[in-house]
Amino acid sequence: MFLVAVVALVVMTNLLIMGVFGFLTLGDEPLTLAHIKSQFDWQVFGFVGVLVATVVLIGSVYKVNELGTGGKVVAQSLGGTLITHSTKVHEYRVLLNVVEEMAIASGTPVPPVYVLKDENGINAFAAGFTVDDAVIGITQGAIECFNREELQGVIAHEFSHIVHGDMRLNIRLMGVLHGILLIGLIGYHLLDATRGSSRSKDGNQLALLGLGLMAIGYSGTFFGNMIKASVSRKREYLADASAVQYTRNNTGIANALKKIGGYTDGSYMSASEAPSASHMFFANGIQSKLQSVFATHPPLDKRIKVLQPGWLGKFPKVKRGQGLKSEIAGVAGFSESTVTASEGAAVTSPIDDLASTVGQLTGTHIERAQACVSSIPSSIKQHIYTLDGARAFIYGLLIDPVVTNDTYFKQWSYLEKNISQDSFECLELMYDDIRQLSPALRLPLIEIALPQLRSMLKIDYLRLMDNLEWLIDADGKRDLFEWSVERIVGHYLKVQFYGADYEVIKYHSMNAVKEQLEIILSVLFQHFVEPNQQLLVLNRTKSVIGVDDIEILNTDLLSHGAFCEAVDKLYVLSPKLKEKVLKAIVFMVTQDKVLSIEEQETLRALADSLGCPMPIIY
Repeated sequence: MFLVAVVALVVMTNLLIMGVFGFLTLGDEPLTLAHIKSQFDWQVFGFVGVLVATVVLIGSVYKVNELGTGGKVVAQSLGGTLITHSTKVHEYRVLLNVVEEMAIASGTPVPPVYVLKDENGINAFAAGFTVDDAVIGITQGAIECFNREELQGVIAHEFSHIVHGDMRLNIRLMGVLHGILLIGLIGYHLLDATRGSSRSKDGNQLALLGLGLMAIGYSGTFFGNMIKASVSRKREYLADASAVQYTRNNTGIANALKKIGGYTDGSYMSASEAPSASHMFFANGIQSKLQSVFATHPPLDKRIKVLQPGWLGKFPKVKRGQGLKSEIAGVAGFSESTVTASEGAAVTSPIDDLASTVGQLTGTHIERAQACVSSIPSSIKQHIYTLDGARAFIYGLLIDPVVTNDTYFKQWSYLEKNISQDSFECLELMYDDIRQLSPALRLPLIEIALPQLRSMLKIDYLRLMDNLEWLIDADGKRDLFEWSVERIVGHYLKVQFYGADYEVIKYHSMNAVKEQLEIILSVLFQHFVEPNQQLLVLNRTKSVIGVDDIEILNTDLLSHGAFCEAVDKLYVLSPKLKEKVLKAIVFMVTQDKVLSIEEQETLRALADSLGCPMPIIY
């Protein structure tokens, strides 16, 4: 459809130019169709075709680059306001809690949350290129109309778009479609330039050209809307189904859709950028006379019928203020939960099937996430939502837990001299709890700390990474947990300061990444495979990957940088091959049928680094 749109733009632009040149060469003769046809020239046609294609390409590249810092650009363009845990608004705190639970359950960093305070309609969206630059946006109307169950259903729907990669397609679509709209924008500016000028023949011709380009631009809008509608509709049914799978509850999301149908303002958005982002929303964000053709989402009644086949088709009357505000709930940082986090290594999920859990949340995962957050010590909970506290927590994870070791004193001395006084004081207040922290809570707390780190300046980011490297190297060796901490933090913040990674697939063969596979598998082999099992495990690993000449290298000769570079290269491996790699990693780590906390952390860190976030395991 995009190619058809470009061809249509080329043909219509040529017709316009033929008409303009026909008018210019008219003289005293009448303007006839034969005269316009006489202006046709294949050389001119080809030149105009190349020119139009170039304009479309430049427009698309420009917009994609503008969106390069990720989802926050979309949220801000729609009028979104970032909310944090410092807010005193009860509804916003509940929203943050729901988003946190879903992020921890899915194994992704907690995304920043934006509220569109000027939007009365009920709507939401997820935007970004990857899980590392994803944001969640929700309208004020939704917050005032939804209860917690409905809010959880909608957030689960948006997380489906995050973990299944729909966001990347959505934001690229937003950028690419800008190219076919650009000709209309050029026409608008040409017409605007003639306003107030004298009505000379040249001025009239320029105005005529501007009007013609605007008319052509509307054809771009037509095709753009058709493309967005075609891409979006099927995925909305799939995201609805995922929301039910994640929450084990079809009532929340179904009732959210019913409220849209019974609400005066529906799901419509007033922001000027809403039309370009309409395919990202939870429900139709714009009104159109050709709603059935251009609608980016299936009709509400059809979506509800799929979720609740027995629904009678009646929408409830909805008023603002009947949602979270009216619910009686005590929220103090996290949602209430009486479940406690597991201290041991017991895992209820089948170990052999862990690779298939990527992107496949269940209600059990959310319950585990709630158990984790309810077990967080109060001193950590109090500070981790501030920038200084988040930095201090990351540093605290890397301090040697044996207080009699020289490394312990050396690390504290270094931090006292090289971090801010506020961060150092937060670290002192939290450290006893960090040292006694259940290993099951370490990764979830890193995921909670990450959004606060986004507010740093680039120079602070570079200093943070230097400090992490120094702390890790203080004892002269690196373990996989230390690598996991540095990798997760560095990988997440790199997007913030260097832009999102657009490259999706670069390698389509295991042989292209054989050297990198050998490095990663060799490190895992050394850490997790018993000597008497090495030959069996190696042969099985070769079978899973499909490469017979994989060799296990001497890890003493491998550098930390080589390991990180190897993981980076596998990030742009094709999805089907990533699946094989992840299965091989899971097999190698779990071949003894016991999954320790260290092994869980390693698996999730590697899965996240491959762009395949693995839901919470313990």
